[in-house]
Amino acid sequence: MRKRISDTFLTVLTILFLVCAFLTGCADIEGELDENQHPTVGFVTVPLDSSVFSFAPVIYWTGNDPDGFVEYYSYADVTDSGAILDPIAYYSQIPEDAWVDTIATEARIFLLTDAGERTEHVFYVRCYDNEGAASESIKFRTFFRTNQAPDTPLIGVTGADESELDVNVYVLDTLFCGTDITSSWGGLQFTWRASDPDDKALYKIPLQYQPILVKAPNDTIFVREWQDDQDIVLVDLETGFYSLYVWVRDDALTLSAAPARIEFNVIRPTFEHNILLVIEAPIRGPLAYPAFDSLTNDLGTGFYDRLIPDVAASVHNANLVLDGENVKVIMTDASDTTEVIPKALIHQYKLVIFAVDQAVKLSSSYGTWYTTYRNKVLVEYLRVGGRLWFQGRTLGETVIGAQDHPEYGDLTGILLEEFLTAENIAFYPSNWSFPTQIKAHADFVGTIPALEDYPALQFDTTRESENWYEYADTLLDRGMTGANLIERGSTAITTQYFNSHTSTYTAEVDSEDCVILDEVVLGGIPVNNPATQTECYIQTLNPNVIPEEVTRVVNITRMRDPNSNWRGEVKTVNNDVIQVGYEQGEPWFDSDTLEVDYKYDPISFMHLKPVEVIHEEMEFTSFVLSELRYRTALTTFSYYYMNYDGALEAWTIMIDWLLNPEINR
Repeated sequence: MRKRISDTFLTVLTILFLVCAFLTGCADIEGELDENQHPTVGFVTVPLDSSVFSFAPVIYWTGNDPDGFVEYYSYADVTDSGAILDPIAYYSQIPEDAWVDTIATEARIFLLTDAGERTEHVFYVRCYDNEGAASESIKFRTFFRTNQAPDTPLIGVTGADESELDVNVYVLDTLFCGTDITSSWGGLQFTWRASDPDDKALYKIPLQYQPILVKAPNDTIFVREWQDDQDIVLVDLETGFYSLYVWVRDDALTLSAAPARIEFNVIRPTFEHNILLVIEAPIRGPLAYPAFDSLTNDLGTGFYDRLIPDVAASVHNANLVLDGENVKVIMTDASDTTEVIPKALIHQYKLVIFAVDQAVKLSSSYGTWYTTYRNKVLVEYLRVGGRLWFQGRTLGETVIGAQDHPEYGDLTGILLEEFLTAENIAFYPSNWSFPTQIKAHADFVGTIPALEDYPALQFDTTRESENWYEYADTLLDRGMTGANLIERGSTAITTQYFNSHTSTYTAEVDSEDCVILDEVVLGGIPVNNPATQTECYIQTLNPNVIPEEVTRVVNITRMRDPNSNWRGEVKTVNNDVIQVGYEQGEPWFDSDTLEVDYKYDPISFMHLKPVEVIHEEMEFTSFVLSELRYRTALTTFSYYYMNYDGALEAWTIMIDWLLNPEINR
């Protein structure tokens, strides 16, 4: 019992001793905490004091706090003469708004100066700890900045070669300007570049640019903030003459001596009128069909003077008045490059129709670069929402016959493939073999409609005397039928197919000299199969040979020897290839003269190929909404030569589709 009391007493004494020691110690600790130690700050080794720069350097520092941590730093770049004379004495005079706070231990300091001068800068740095105490020692370094103004920028149209950028540029071409960027029009795009004389091999002076757009005579459209971007896209400009100025400044905020300037004319399409019909008629006078000497005869504008009022009666939402404004019909001499339809005219119309009713055989009939310049206008017109219908004969010559322009490139390919959605237009595709008999006369007699609402068209025999050109049959060749094209994902739709006069009769050939083949195609695979002692393969000049109508095959060369195997027997017929058997003997040679009597179906390869397609470009503006951008149509025959009632019905359908619904606002 005594031992337990003794232990308890000792425990109590120990606790009392510890409490007293703690209280005494706490008094000492509390006194030390009241005396916070100031943080320290200093520069790192580089950049050295009194360094001279021609660019904005990065300056580094470091800080430390012995009883806490550095919360942030402040620095000031001072050019005042007082600081330069006595940096330490001036320290207390630095305005508070001259200090820049940061948690970083580095900063790019612009050391601003005027061009051509050397400026002395005193750079101060300080720090604050977590208790708000500032570093006590004054830390500063002196730096010098020299500077040259950046070079005047070079400017140009985006996409132009770098060599075409210049200080002052005038865009010769008038530019169409839409209200917004779309899938087909990317806006008016300009780009610029600049350099600085103070650039080093391992360091380029960072530059900023300020674009300013002014509309003549003196209307400032905008003054943009300083930016790093070196290009701009302009939209929704009104018709007028514009100057785009671009200033440049360096990291010392020194401006170039002058801004870059690019001047350009803008037309904002109005689409205020309905139809502009352009009749292209190269080579007038005695070299062309005589009727083209007059602008008012039927083959000139007379046909359309009758057709358009008749069409107007059935077209919705369009006041088609043939008044020279709402609907305007003009004839242009395509042999003269200067007669390309100007943008100042074409932008006024919702729909432009180009009609080539005169059959022009040679593309050389068109003036030098006429087709290229015309196609350029049409491509730009379509990009901003125009609508186009190209129709007429020989379009393979007049539309795609243009050469690549050294400046504009393959505008024909863009017009044809991007907007008209056709790969090619041709009389007879080069990859198809056409017998001479089929080429020897006009093949085209009308159309077979591809869509239910479209009429079949027939050649107007009363105009036969005017159809002086040998071929009345242009062909839209996309390498496949319209259905196949749609299967490829295109939005092009075939509306009319070629109807050949050869589709309704059988032709007979007596004593044709055929060719003996060394190779035949079996199952789509070429097979080496020369003549043997018992059989050979021969090829007729005409395709679609009727198997049961091959009545005679003889080897005229072998007939001189009655005992030779001169008589042939038909074994198989595959289109224009006949397998011929004969009595065993010497093989028939390709030098032998053969005679074959047969009948064939002379249907043209042109038959049921597309001769008219339509296309519309849609852009999805949201997950569920889309907008119509433009519509086009391509017709590779002339409605002038079709039966009038059919032409009227087809034109009404086409005009209604092209003008409705409204897509230009």
